Amino acid sequence: MSSRSTVTKYINDFGIAKREVGSNKNRKRGVPYGYEFVDGELKEVTSEQEVISLIAKLRKLEMSFGKIARVLNDQQVPTKNKVKLWDRKTVYVIYQRSKK
Repeated sequence: MSSRSTVTKYINDFGIAKREVGSNKNRKRGVPYGYEFVDGELKEVTSEQEVISLIAKLRKLEMSFGKIARVLNDQQVPTKNKVKLWDRKTVYVIYQRSKK
């Protein structure tokens, strides 16, 4: 028996309530930067789409992801969660998603 099936078995045995499928649509985690859920549908956020365009433009100028993060922090561009600072990994992930 796998650990996942063991955990599922005990959750069911002890009657622990589980979230309904799709109940996390209003949570920010899991929603890509540049989008938000509105009435259960993914919609573009204009201000965040502009940041994505800026990231792409700076990347074309051969700026590193770390330098782009510093620029965004210096300009006080808010992150998705409005708490953390930009870092190179976040910029990299957003850039990679924008190329798809």
